[in-house]
Amino acid sequence: MLGWSGGETAVKLNGKMTVPANSYAASQMMDTKLQKAFLREFSQLVPASIFTHDSQIKSSAKVRYVYEPVPVDQTTWTINVVADWILFDSATNSELETVTFNKVLTIKAAAIPPQPLTEESNSLQQVIESIRAYGLEITNVEEFEG
Repeated sequence: MLGWSGGETAVKLNGKMTVPANSYAASQMMDTKLQKAFLREFSQLVPASIFTHDSQIKSSAKVRYVYEPVPVDQTTWTINVVADWILFDSATNSELETVTFNKVLTIKAAAIPPQPLTEESNSLQQVIESIRAYGLEITNVEEFEG
């Protein structure tokens, strides 16, 4: 979700926000309200230069620890995640920015879309379909103070 490797395909949202296609696809695992807030905030972190084919700016998520899920009820769990999002320039092999991503995710069971992919499905649709096939949806993200 948070990673890219330069020359990314851009997804333009509402004519003003641009995010990498893989981040947009991964956001499909979020409930609609949370997805909109995430994409708005994430689009401000993404340098426009990553959408050019000669971009040397890359990013990745470094997950340090994922705690065991804690049941809230029969269909909802919380999971603590300790991670960093790292933005770096591969041309100079230098780190440009590190954003701490220590979060408590609330996840619930969700309906799996019934329609299978067709031969006309593009690669973004295929990625979204594979993400939704897990039958889980992120409904809340809060800071983890662990």
